Amino acid sequence: MIKPRVQIILLLALLAGFAVWWVLPRPAPPNPCDSLLPTEARVGVDFDITTEGIKVKFDPGVKRSPASQAALKAWLECQRRPVTLVNGVDFSAQPIGQLADSWKGDSDLRISLIPGADDRVLNNLKIGPAAGTKQEIIGEWCTSNSAACVKCTPDRLTEGTKYVEIELEPNPPAKPQKMAGTWAGSPAGVPLKPWQLVGATGERIFYVCASQ
Repeated sequence: MIKPRVQIILLLALLAGFAVWWVLPRPAPPNPCDSLLPTEARVGVDFDITTEGIKVKFDPGVKRSPASQAALKAWLECQRRPVTLVNGVDFSAQPIGQLADSWKGDSDLRISLIPGADDRVLNNLKIGPAAGTKQEIIGEWCTSNSAACVKCTPDRLTEGTKYVEIELEPNPPAKPQKMAGTWAGSPAGVPLKPWQLVGATGERIFYVCASQ
């Protein structure tokens, strides 16, 4: 039988050990979202992860591949803590006209859609989902679409690009596709935006370039 004095000593030692464990830095529990983020996707991206939230800082001078952009977007969507993006954006799949409208007052990068033969298709070409700097996202989108669907000016974006013009190529191989979710419609008397295509049953529609 352990003597009372020994019991007290053991208890104090246990409490002291717990105090040391509590005070010293401990490794964070594994984050299941990290499996979505390949090592290559970390190139040019700094993560500051705390219990309060996550700060993601994009280096505009580093070019990330389309796979990296998609991986980063999936990783951001997986998080359940607040995420702050520095020098970058992330967004879901949407029409390019909608993105241009949301960036119209932006001093970082503005998009101008040049009217042409089929503004319905131009305004509703799909972009995203993506995560990264605005210049690399739009630059990659223009490159992947330029041969068949759009012409971008300038045709190569750099981190210093502040303005880009996008026009539709003649007879683009673009096909309509349903977007996720449904559209409640605009208030009575308010016309839909050019990038708000709605099907008969309330589904949103955008166009997908055959080269995507």
